Amino acid sequence: MTPLRSTLLAAALNLSGLGVGYLFLGLPWLAVAHVAGLVIWWFVSDGGVGGIVFPVAWILVGVVAAAVLGGRRSPAAVPPGVVPPGAYFAGPVPVVAPGRGRWPVPVAATTAVVLVVASLTAVGVYNTAAASTLGAARDAHTQGDCEQAIEDLGNLSDGFLRHNLTAPADEVGQETGACWILQDARAQRSDPERAVSTYDDYLARDGVRFAGAADEQALARLDNADRLAGHGDREAAVAELTTVAGSGLAAAREVPGRVGAMYDDAVGGADGDCEMSETLEWFADRDEDVVADVSATARRELPGALLDCASDLFSRARESVRDDPRDYDAGLFDKARSRAGQLRADFPGTPAAGRAETLVSRIDEAAGRAADRRRELKIIDDIKATTGGKLEQPRSSGSSGSGSAQVVVENGSAETLEVLWTGPTTGKVRIDPGDYGDDCTDYRTRPTESITLPSGDYTVVVQAVTDSGVVPFKGNWSMGAGTRYGECYYIKSSYGGYDPFADIDPLDDFGIEPIEP
Repeated sequence: MTPLRSTLLAAALNLSGLGVGYLFLGLPWLAVAHVAGLVIWWFVSDGGVGGIVFPVAWILVGVVAAAVLGGRRSPAAVPPGVVPPGAYFAGPVPVVAPGRGRWPVPVAATTAVVLVVASLTAVGVYNTAAASTLGAARDAHTQGDCEQAIEDLGNLSDGFLRHNLTAPADEVGQETGACWILQDARAQRSDPERAVSTYDDYLARDGVRFAGAADEQALARLDNADRLAGHGDREAAVAELTTVAGSGLAAAREVPGRVGAMYDDAVGGADGDCEMSETLEWFADRDEDVVADVSATARRELPGALLDCASDLFSRARESVRDDPRDYDAGLFDKARSRAGQLRADFPGTPAAGRAETLVSRIDEAAGRAADRRRELKIIDDIKATTGGKLEQPRSSGSSGSGSAQVVVENGSAETLEVLWTGPTTGKVRIDPGDYGDDCTDYRTRPTESITLPSGDYTVVVQAVTDSGVVPFKGNWSMGAGTRYGECYYIKSSYGGYDPFADIDPLDDFGIEPIEP
């Protein structure tokens, strides 16, 4: 074979990546080294570009080396004691060095078989060791020792994860991810709400998992229920406790104690009688099994709490009246009445309901007195603030027929008139307008109001309600006992313009003109 053909053939054979070109040149151990390099790289490489570039470069190196060695090992250049090129493929060839025998073709086959067996043995040993490590990690995970499991899984090389046929990389990745989630859930126990959510993520994963994770999550739910109750979200707390109670786990035995503690904390932390009644009412209305016992307790205690709340509201209402009778909180009377009414409606026949009925009567009486007093004070304030024309003493017109004074006021205007007075008593009346205004000079029937007053001195205001342009009149009246008084008032003029029923003299004072009866 010519040197050129030997070179080309050796280079072409090494393109296979199996070192066959080296065998053709009679260099079996170079073939072994070439293949061994590829096998080793296949296991230790971490993928990516390097996992492709190195094998290609290694094969190209083999091609170039075969070409160079092929030229040097042509038949004309074979030194003594060296197998000539093609010896493994062309049959037995004599070896120059004495005592070495021949290099038969089976040597090449034997070398290839040894190479394959060695590679498979290495792969088997490698996979067996790695599978053992993976098994130990899974056992640790199953027992809840995720710290050890993560350490074992981290000892598996990237090459194993890519090439191990019995434990694919995605399976090992899932195992590692699950353990990290479990570790994260445990680390979040100080934030039980997040811990419960993280345990949900862990328990929802497929594959191997720690059976005790459900128990750990149940304990986190108990802590979360305590947290929710402490923040006033008892609805969510009961939901968490209900979930634990129905789980059948060991933590379910703690639920009654947690419910009792939640009830005691809520009742003990109530600020005042009304918040106490609201708290008891919330528990009394629950129908969940987990709160059945405290719900019954709350229903027994609720009537007394409602009565205490109504009494407290009533006391606050009266205090508000004492502090500012003009602007007290009338809503407190309404709330007190509502609470007492609820007690009578929801718990009829109980001693507390009987006391509530008496309390309602007292509330209504006090609320009425307070409202009357506020109206009187409003009248007094309005009278004090009023300025305008001078209102003269009304003329007496006979006997009132009793020990009180009587004032009969007629409205001769087309506007609604209002009479306000304060003295021994305080009050006001409104007199409807007539069909048309007049000057009180004839004897037609007009809207009239009769006011009965205890004898004494009064400050009185007469004003138009429906026309703000009319100047009110204000004056002092001295009411004699048993005397009847009478006046008819009409509007002469208003700021709004000329009144066809007013005095024809436009220079008269604007306002209300009294006419003697």
